[in-house]
Amino acid sequence: MKTRILTLIMSLFVVAMAFADEEIIDGFLYNLNNDMTATVVEIVVDKSKITELKIPATVTYNKKRYVVTGIADGAFWGDNFEAVILPNTIINIG
Repeated sequence: MKTRILTLIMSLFVVAMAFADEEIIDGFLYNLNNDMTATVVEIVVDKSKITELKIPATVTYNKKRYVVTGIADGAFWGDNFEAVILPNTIINIG
């Protein structure tokens, strides 16, 4: 039974990842999803000069607008920001 549940969970994860597209937009790496949501995966700019990080509520890629709804596990790992400003669209923080 545990094997079936684990197999089902892994299958759902693979399917979810198949529908996500990773893109760099304005210094952030995002997962862009088919449901027009985006998740911050990582910051890809020189972070040593950033003290206050502001996550946008939306991002635009290829003329499509995505609502930023999540921050992935480890997105800010090792970073030393004094403040992180989150939009009210965030519903999931890894």
